[in-house]
Amino acid sequence: MLERTRQLQVSHEELKERHVQLRSLHQSLHHEIQTPLSTIGGYIDVIQDALIQGDTDVALGSLEVVRKATSSLSRQIKKLDK
Repeated sequence: MLERTRQLQVSHEELKERHVQLRSLHQSLHHEIQTPLSTIGGYIDVIQDALIQGDTDVALGSLEVVRKATSSLSRQIKKLDK
């Protein structure tokens, strides 16, 4: 009985440690994915305003920023497959 209790305590500690690791991973993933998404969302607004005003130079420059943020997001997602 004492051996089983000890095993359960060890398992419990391992589970707590794993939970902390998973929470840290979740927070990291959230940040890594949210940053490019926020950039994309913000620049979509800039592009829309620029197109309404007829400023294609700003729109094209902003599209480049969106392209880079999309590439960054894609790289982050590919890291999940490793």
